[in-house]
Amino acid sequence: MNHPHNHFYMLGKKYFLSIAPTSIAGCVLTAAVAFPLSNAVWVAEAAAQISTTAAARKTYNIPAGPLETVLNHFGREAGILLTFSPDTTAGLQSTGLQGSYTLQEGLDRLLAGSNLYTVQDAKGKYSLHKLSKTSAAGESATLLTEMTVTGAAINPGMTEGTGSYTTSQSSYGKGQKLKELPQTVTIMTYERIQDQALKTLDDVLKLTPGVTVQQDSTANSNFYSRGFQITNFQIDGNSPLLYNAQGYGYGLNASQLDLAMFDSIEVLRGSDALYGTSGEPGGAINLVRKKPTKRFQVKALAHAGSWNNYRGELDVGGSIMANGRIRGRLVGVYEDREFFYDVAKSDKYLFYGIIEADLTSSTLLTIGGDFMRHDNTHWRNGLPRYSNSADLGLPRSTFFGTNDDRWLRNNNRQFVRIDQAIGTDWTLGIEASRAHSKIDQRDFLWWGAIDPITFSGLYNFGGHGLKNIRTETQDTLDAVLKGSFQLLGREHKVIVGTNISRYKNRIDSHGRTGGTIRVPNIFEFDAADYRFNDPYFLTDEEKTTIIQKGFYGSLAAKIADPLTFIIGGRFSWYKYDNVWNELDPDTGTVTFTDPIKYKDSAVFTPYLGLVFDLTKQWSTYASIAETYKPQSNNRKGPLPGTPLDPVTGRTYEVGIKGSLFDERLNTALALFSIKRNGQAVRDPAYPPTPGDLGSTCCWLDDGRVVSKGVDIEVSGEIVDGWQIQAGYTFNDNENKASSARYSTFTPKHLFKLWSSYELKGVLNGLKLGGGLIAQSSSYRQGTTRTFNSATGLYNGPSVDYEFTEPGRVLVDLFAQYRLNKHWSATLNVNNIFDKKYYETLTWANPDGGNWYGTPRNFLLTMRYSY
Repeated sequence: MNHPHNHFYMLGKKYFLSIAPTSIAGCVLTAAVAFPLSNAVWVAEAAAQISTTAAARKTYNIPAGPLETVLNHFGREAGILLTFSPDTTAGLQSTGLQGSYTLQEGLDRLLAGSNLYTVQDAKGKYSLHKLSKTSAAGESATLLTEMTVTGAAINPGMTEGTGSYTTSQSSYGKGQKLKELPQTVTIMTYERIQDQALKTLDDVLKLTPGVTVQQDSTANSNFYSRGFQITNFQIDGNSPLLYNAQGYGYGLNASQLDLAMFDSIEVLRGSDALYGTSGEPGGAINLVRKKPTKRFQVKALAHAGSWNNYRGELDVGGSIMANGRIRGRLVGVYEDREFFYDVAKSDKYLFYGIIEADLTSSTLLTIGGDFMRHDNTHWRNGLPRYSNSADLGLPRSTFFGTNDDRWLRNNNRQFVRIDQAIGTDWTLGIEASRAHSKIDQRDFLWWGAIDPITFSGLYNFGGHGLKNIRTETQDTLDAVLKGSFQLLGREHKVIVGTNISRYKNRIDSHGRTGGTIRVPNIFEFDAADYRFNDPYFLTDEEKTTIIQKGFYGSLAAKIADPLTFIIGGRFSWYKYDNVWNELDPDTGTVTFTDPIKYKDSAVFTPYLGLVFDLTKQWSTYASIAETYKPQSNNRKGPLPGTPLDPVTGRTYEVGIKGSLFDERLNTALALFSIKRNGQAVRDPAYPPTPGDLGSTCCWLDDGRVVSKGVDIEVSGEIVDGWQIQAGYTFNDNENKASSARYSTFTPKHLFKLWSSYELKGVLNGLKLGGGLIAQSSSYRQGTTRTFNSATGLYNGPSVDYEFTEPGRVLVDLFAQYRLNKHWSATLNVNNIFDKKYYETLTWANPDGGNWYGTPRNFLLTMRYSY
């Protein structure tokens, strides 16, 4: 795509100097100087730009107003040059333009009923004419401000500025339309995130249709879809992020990522066969970065909420050079907050910067990075239960720790990307990134099942406290070539790519003197009574290196006008190298070493799909996609054993998708079945073997899990000003080995709704909305101790138990008022009925792992935009 510089345009009798929009430095320079000239001369570079964008679709949200004003707004966003006589539009009004359109469709819709039409000449210029006569040569003309849509081809799926709860295209899948993807994809747009004042990835995924969030600690959560954990994460559909599902990624995990850096969040449900790394078949999460803007803009917010929750953001973007060839964006965040549970607080600093540079008319260079310092009071284990699995009934403000328990994390990421257009139909993108994290973690790790009679049982196995210093680095390289070609009179699309990721982790663990501390009565427990100042000493160290690489490809062949056949797959390599050293606390010498090494080579994950276009608005599809999870550290008998093949997770899905009201409303219905095969289970013929093979042999690959269900979703604009996003998921999953439910905390029925409406007339500027999350019951199963009449305590034989969390409905509301074109105020009220519930349930025993959901809370936000 060509990106114009400053140019002189001679139109009719007037001479115009067009200068790029305001620079990021804050300089505002726009000039128009008139000189009498006899002929109109158009710059060929502008015409070339128009020809590349004319066929592309773009989402518009242009308000109603005078036709001249609306056409100027459209021209800026569409990147076209349009001339017309001022009296041509005199007295005409327009209803504006909302939705996704090609350039010509947008013009036709804006001019409908106006007795006007456009003509494009050979050089790409558009002129506006009345049906009754042709404009006379040499008449005065008006030039719409020249703009480019820099990211339209390279950065698809951007939702900022659309005002919509949906989009027709995502950056997941390397920039494909949602209708072209034969899988379920949900997009949480910029507008949705702003309306609900969501600040972290955890916040978003709690509200995302089909997703369940399970809190692991105050610093980390895990995400599940269709009964399986989501372990694949990407940024801009490219660089994969490691997560902590396999015991790594403690500081680089996606949980608690701050949304100030991101435009939107995209969630694929089911197996990611092509673009991700190894993991579970729960799905993939793609985080879409905010991109620079060519026009100068400033966005700022300040909010204050319940429990001393304060935050400020500043977001500045625009051209760094006057001609707009270099653009930048800088985001800064400061947050200081407390929580509904006692003692805990959080301080956060975040800086994010990104620059785009048009090196040539077909080459885009992007560089950027972010830095975050997050000092968070840490609580790892949550609340325990009675040893008979009954609820302790503790207040929601309960916190088993002091401000000595902390999770101090310093993260930084850097990336560089080059996008090269090859001809008119192909692009090559290469991105390299590095992420580094250092965590200072200090814990007391209180846990333990509580005796219902004595109220004892809470203990701290870490003595006077534990300290871990974690350092992590991840390097990634991703390259993808995509394009289309003509064969047998039809267009076919190809994606070919490769990525490699190297992750290194080091954990230095420290302890203090003093043995296990036991609390006589949990209801008299005060963590402040257990503060110690003993020096820490190094007890053990662990080093991990994980290398993942692969190459992938897909072909979307148009085998008939309404039918597209998709075939693809990925070959993956995985290498794991871990060593754990136990140290003498006095001398620091290694007293014991436990190395673990394993790998998988050329694991193939297939991908097949069919998309049939029923009409222009509706399509139906079917797909098969597979992912894998390494387990070659486990061995199959006889001794010394052979490595097990990877666990496979294959998703079968059929569905129908609709894109209605000029792509302003998307609907989807999917039936899915996931078969997760090959999970290691103990081989009863071989008891656990002592020595180096004690934990690795012997196993069978007989584990089978099946998950089936339905996903239904609708998102976008129902009528003018009314936005909605709603999703319902039914899921039934089973562990075939035990004939029991596999993921008991995944509700069978899950419904999430959010809607907003912008009022008109005398109440113009007021926006009201609300939503709810409704889910059926969930439960945990495990073992518990029975009452022993001989001792009078609950220390009798263990029995199975099941604890159920009842179904619930949570309701949130919000109101926003636009004070003027720059300022707005928003009030969010969450959990308005103050429902008391456990958002996360206990582990397989009553020792801990219970986390209360957030009580009713308020958040007032002031926003400024320019």
